[in-house]
Amino acid sequence: WIDECFGSSLAAFNAIDEDGSKTVKPDEFEKALSSLGFKIPKKDLFNGLDKDGKRFLIPEDIAFLDRWKPLPFLVANPNPEAAERVKEILLEQYKYLLSAWRQLLDNDGSNRCNWDEFSEAMATIQFDGDIAGAWRVLDADQAGYITLAAFDPAANEILQSFRRWADEEFGGVKPAFHVLDADGSGDITRAEFRQACRIFGFRGNPGRLFTSLDVNCSGALEIPQLSFLDAWEMSEDQLSPSAAEASFGASSISKPESISARRDSRSEAMMMHGSMSHRISSSGGGGGLSARRAS
Repeated sequence: WIDECFGSSLAAFNAIDEDGSKTVKPDEFEKALSSLGFKIPKKDLFNGLDKDGKRFLIPEDIAFLDRWKPLPFLVANPNPEAAERVKEILLEQYKYLLSAWRQLLDNDGSNRCNWDEFSEAMATIQFDGDIAGAWRVLDADQAGYITLAAFDPAANEILQSFRRWADEEFGGVKPAFHVLDADGSGDITRAEFRQACRIFGFRGNPGRLFTSLDVNCSGALEIPQLSFLDAWEMSEDQLSPSAAEASFGASSISKPESISARRDSRSEAMMMHGSMSHRISSSGGGGGLSARRAS
């Protein structure tokens, strides 16, 4: 606003300082900015500029703005069209938004993508549009980072439901993997995953979940493709079974009537799953992904 209307902070201060006293008090500041057409809340702005708490401003208090180089998104407006174009390009290059998220935007598995990571990603996909405007759409709450919930809500809900179920049934995603991988091969194919999820009571969509996790489209899952979920921060409502039920209509967490019943149910399922895997292995279907591919 200063650059567009006045060209420098000193010129802006002189316009605000109507009596030429070289000091501007809060009431004078608010009145002058209103008359000059500045619409952003003025009280908070005054308090921010009055860093010493002296209850008036002098030219030096705003002179730093001439040297300040804010990050582009701090002075950008949300641009929904740019955000949609970013997603279109990512779908063209990665097929799924979750694949783009895991491989490009959040390759450290933190479920957070900051401005620097986002800027680098846009350079990688050669997006030359309004990067800052797209960011403002995705970081709608201006938290300073983007999460999968903002980037791809549908994929986020699928992964969160699996995380809730794994925490409840096995104590985490990594322990869940070791149980689901009954033959100990170190990987789980789509068919094995669907069967194991059904046996152990996951009531989400295992096929869609597998696609969301298999970001490399290899046809099998290994521990790193699941265990990153253990590090995700989840709020209290996301972790609770009641929240899971509210999100999915029917519970995605199986709930036996008692702890002993749950243990008996789980033990029976593990024996059944292990028996099936043993029969598959005995018939030549085990031995890991390479063996299954060869067969």
